[in-house]
Amino acid sequence: MKIFDDQLTSDPLQFGFKEKSSCSHALFTMKTVVDHNVKHGITVDVAALDISKVFDQVNYYTLLQLLMDRL
Repeated sequence: MKIFDDQLTSDPLQFGFKEKSSCSHALFTMKTVVDHNVKHGITVDVAALDISKVFDQVNYYTLLQLLMDRL
C-alpha cells in the first residue's frame, strides 16, 4: 500500500473508508448543515442511497487492472 499511497487519494469530503473518520462524522456534518439552513429559513432536501450491495458485484480482476493501468 505504501508504494501506491500517492495514487490512492480521495476527496477530503469523503467520510467512509478513511482513517479517523466514521459514519458519526458524516452524520454530525449533515445535521450541522441542515440545522444551519433551517435556522435561516432555507428548505433542505435530503436523499439517502444504500450502495452496500454493489460491492458484491465488483469484478476485482478488472478493478485491479484499472488501478494498475493508472500507473
